[in-house]
Amino acid sequence: MVQDDLRSGRLVEVLSSALQTPNPREEIHAVYYKNFSVSARINAFINFFSPRLTL
Repeated sequence: MVQDDLRSGRLVEVLSSALQTPNPREEIHAVYYKNFSVSARINAFINFFSPRLTL
């Protein structure tokens, strides 16, 4: 999908020199209080990524 838009010029790649290949894993930090209510969006994000992360 994105490749077609890049080829047609609808999208323009920026900061391409800042990308490293192969892309290294980047750290993601999610800090929240379990005692407080978390918004549904944040809860969905954490639930989606938790099984995919190495803790």
